[in-house]
Amino acid sequence: MLSLLNRRQEERIREQEERLHEQEERLSGQEERIREQEERIREQEERIREQEEKLHEQEERLSGQEERICEQEERIHEQEKRIHEQEERIWEQEWLPDQQRLLEEVKKLLEQERWEEEEEKLLEHERLLHQVEKLLEEERLQGQDERLREQERLLEQERLREQDQRLWEQETLRELERLRELERMLELGWEALYEQQAEPHSSFEEPVGCPTWGACPLP
Repeated sequence: MLSLLNRRQEERIREQEERLHEQEERLSGQEERIREQEERIREQEERIREQEEKLHEQEERLSGQEERICEQEERIHEQEKRIHEQEERIWEQEWLPDQQRLLEEVKKLLEQERWEEEEEKLLEHERLLHQVEKLLEEERLQGQDERLREQERLLEQERLREQDQRLWEQETLRELERLRELERMLELGWEALYEQQAEPHSSFEEPVGCPTWGACPLP
């Protein structure tokens, strides 16, 4: 009976060791997948930083274009000022009506060209600003969605890993309790066997384990 208990105990210990080995392999695979996901997250963050740098460069170019537009507007303003001064001098010199008419036509043409150039520049500037704002919004939303998905996946994996760890700990504790109970039973069995072997045999003694006095036959 003791050898049977020992064999059963050894079989349970082997089964527990196999389950522990399987748990370690699953944990190792989960850690490897987590490391791969962290690497992908780092790569995505690197791409996001590169895109942000490109957007920053575009903003700098737009800022340079705005400065050039301001310079052009200043030059246009200076040209208008000179034209106005020329007109005043023309009026002061009392040119002929034909010359005055030509000057008016030139003035209208210059004014029309100036307004057309300003309108084109403003439209181009608005188009570029709208394009940059759209790109910034798309990149921001895309980056947020990717980070949220990765965080959700990592949290879910962490929750599953903790759940597996708790189940493994509970199973291990139950196995240890069963092993301790078996050890206690074995110790009690050995103690009872030693006591039975140590007691002197006599025909006047009551047999061990008889539920009632004198009811069991003598050996």
